[in-house]
Amino acid sequence: MMRSIALLFLYLAVMLLPLGLAWASGRPPRSIGDELASGAGLVAFSIILMEFVLSGRFRSVSGHIGMDVTMRVHQLMARTAVVLAVVHPFLYQAPFAPQYPWDMTRQFTLSSDFDALASGAMAWVLLPALILFAIGRDSLGFRYETWRLMHGLLALLIAGLALHHAIYSGRYSQDMVLSGLWIIMFLLALASLLFVYLVKPLSQAFRPWVVDSVRPAGLKIWELTLSPRGHKGLTYRAGQFVWLNVGHNPFSLCENPFSISSAPKDGQNLTFLIKELGD
Repeated sequence: MMRSIALLFLYLAVMLLPLGLAWASGRPPRSIGDELASGAGLVAFSIILMEFVLSGRFRSVSGHIGMDVTMRVHQLMARTAVVLAVVHPFLYQAPFAPQYPWDMTRQFTLSSDFDALASGAMAWVLLPALILFAIGRDSLGFRYETWRLMHGLLALLIAGLALHHAIYSGRYSQDMVLSGLWIIMFLLALASLLFVYLVKPLSQAFRPWVVDSVRPAGLKIWELTLSPRGHKGLTYRAGQFVWLNVGHNPFSLCENPFSISSAPKDGQNLTFLIKELGD
């Protein structure tokens, strides 16, 4: 419980850190609408970057609060980011104009740089599309594996566009400290994707398992037993589950979650009871 609470406070701290850095930059305040617009954009971008960690199946996160809770938080925060991102441009009151020579902090105008604004507009359009695509995945007829890959790549594209927009167009994000934070968070988001799709499969390739037996255990229920090949197996607790990938290479996205039916003291082999259902 304490670790779950600590993770919650850590999440909130990272989400609000850009707001704190913007406030600490000491730039003169603008109208309430302009400040709310910047704040909405800062928090939305922070949430987008943290979504990569929530969806990465990291044991340090989901192992303490549960996979179902992790994914539910991922979904709720994604929708929160969409709302903040959608209202972000409509709250501004200052005009788009070239920077005045005597207004070095852009207190009275918004950036008119077309490239920086275009990247933000593209991210603004793609982000709701990403969420709607996720909500309506079942009705669109995509295989889960295809959708998962497209979801991750599109999210990375949105994050890259938002990073460009924030650094080259954002008033507060042009500050060295905040822009550095954005770059670090973007690199961590990219690293989480590389870990999930490259590093983790590589490590699994060096710790293979083989199908030891497949036996009927009931009506359309099969007992599948795996044995480790060249390593000591898996340390687990009763009630835990694994993402099982049978008959494909480690880089395949064709995997399913199954609870382990064997006991931790039964030895190195893992046993699963699998019903003939779905794929």
